[in-house]
Amino acid sequence: MRHEYLEELLEACVAGALAPGERRAVKRHLNRCDSCLYSVKELQEAASSLAYLPPQVAPPSGLLQGIMAQARRGGIPRPRPWPPLRMGYALAAFFTVSLLLAGWYAYYLTDRLDRLAEQNRSISLALQQNRSMLYYVVTPGTRVVLLSGTQESPDSYGMLLMNPELKGTYIVAAGMRPLPPDKAYQVWLLRDEERVSAGLFAVDESGWGILRIRPPIQVLSYRALGITVEPTAGNVAPSTPRIMGGDIQQ
Repeated sequence: MRHEYLEELLEACVAGALAPGERRAVKRHLNRCDSCLYSVKELQEAASSLAYLPPQVAPPSGLLQGIMAQARRGGIPRPRPWPPLRMGYALAAFFTVSLLLAGWYAYYLTDRLDRLAEQNRSISLALQQNRSMLYYVVTPGTRVVLLSGTQESPDSYGMLLMNPELKGTYIVAAGMRPLPPDKAYQVWLLRDEERVSAGLFAVDESGWGILRIRPPIQVLSYRALGITVEPTAGNVAPSTPRIMGGDIQQ
């Protein structure tokens, strides 16, 4: 099988979702491809971190005792016994309200756990990206191209990490302005009059963002790189002034 096809199967391999034939093909490939083996280790670390979810939150201890003590201090008169039929209605209403409260509390906890799980996945992905970037930096043969902001965004800066022996190229941007939900940063590769989109990315509140340009795009075959602000779906050509860029062939 082609390397690119096997690379797409790595996530399914870690999740145990491959057919036996595909699993054997991936294992054979990992024996001779250090790049894919490193990716599998990263995916396994990210998957194992999802197990560390927070425990369920229980109501504070002593809550009922505190309520009863407060009631006794208030000198609440003891009510007269209700007739049996009216007592039955009261018990039914009490259990109904209790079930509603229990359902609401269960929904609240589930929603809280879902949010924490999503945050955990985001953190795991960020750690995975940072580890991959560090691997690029320390690998011999990695080339770094500095990117600088234009007059449209003078505080922006970044770098392009390339290594012909590794799959993909990283763009790291900083000092960027966070965009509204309907906008994104789009990367363009320039060769003569040709403009080719290399992908879209967003930045966090601090202005930091990362984009990995995957094969088959060959970044080294282009002259320069530019970044513009475009709709989140992307454009076929730049529609706004360039805010950051650099010369790849410097």
